Amino acid sequence: MYQKRGFTLIELLVVVLIIGILAAVAVPQYKMAVLKSRASELFLNVKALAQAEEAYYLATGERCSDFTALDISWPGTLSEDSTNGPNSKLTLPNGNVLVLDKEDLNVFVQLFWSGHYIMIRRSVVANRGGIWEGAFICAANASDDLANQVCRALGGVHTGAFNNLTMYRID
Repeated sequence: MYQKRGFTLIELLVVVLIIGILAAVAVPQYKMAVLKSRASELFLNVKALAQAEEAYYLATGERCSDFTALDISWPGTLSEDSTNGPNSKLTLPNGNVLVLDKEDLNVFVQLFWSGHYIMIRRSVVANRGGIWEGAFICAANASDDLANQVCRALGGVHTGAFNNLTMYRID
């Protein structure tokens, strides 16, 4: 005689439980990997922008005042941002924002992703003194554990806090 065989309710529940546990472990790791990848791209953008600004300074003897004068180009929308002083701002197609801060002579990028905020900056001149002088800095919201993990994963060493941001020096 032919007997119908199938899965019992307990067996199905065990499988669902195992899948749930695996998903609970995998999703945060996936978010961390994506955010770290985007932050690494930001770090490379800041590095390239700072090098282009330094090359401009060596060629002209003056600090650069906008993106169009630099010997580097990115696709995106160029605009002026006077929110925090006169800044030249470039919004990339992926939503990242590159800023050339004219007053403090900093170059920085900002990443907004799924409620997470990371800023990577570098002063192109040694005008700040102390631990941030001429260094790459990764800043993350103090209350955002994932963004702080990303700054540490980029090699950042905690140096302090400023305006609700935790600051990490990247050497």
